[in-house]
Amino acid sequence: MIDIIAIVAVGFGAAGILFIFFKLYGRKPPKRLMPLAVGGAMIVFSIYNDYDWPNRAKAALPPEAVIVKEVTTTSFMRPWTFLLPLTEKLILVDTREVQRHSQKDNLALAQSVLMSRYENTRKALHMFDCEAEKRFDLSPESELDADGLPIADEWRVLEEDDPMLKAVCSAPTQ
Repeated sequence: MIDIIAIVAVGFGAAGILFIFFKLYGRKPPKRLMPLAVGGAMIVFSIYNDYDWPNRAKAALPPEAVIVKEVTTTSFMRPWTFLLPLTEKLILVDTREVQRHSQKDNLALAQSVLMSRYENTRKALHMFDCEAEKRFDLSPESELDADGLPIADEWRVLEEDDPMLKAVCSAPTQ
């Protein structure tokens, strides 16, 4: 909603600037110039606003939050995204919240956060085996044994350079 208000405000601002410019020079603006200028300013601002969202979102994060992935999209409705894909989602881990297993130091519990441009923020809980380079995605249905380890053997093997694995396993121990 705030985006629509900002875009309309930019349109009014562009119309005001154009009106003042032509008043100062004592001329009448061409009939088609005002709607063209207002529409163009609104479109340019809308594109700028979409591309600047990741920068604003990153600036609001604490320094301990590590962005592990930027999800980009392209769309036929926005043909320029084929040249410069648009980042619409950020996946991050707050390394302050990483917890180590009390008996097995190679196991870490971390929460990933999915920030999206047009959706609510979502969180997911994961257990990482830093030595074996594996991840287990925990859910309310996950069953754990007495030691707090998953009973089901549904670990995902990760690449050695997986950014989430690196962020979680290199986080300071707590």
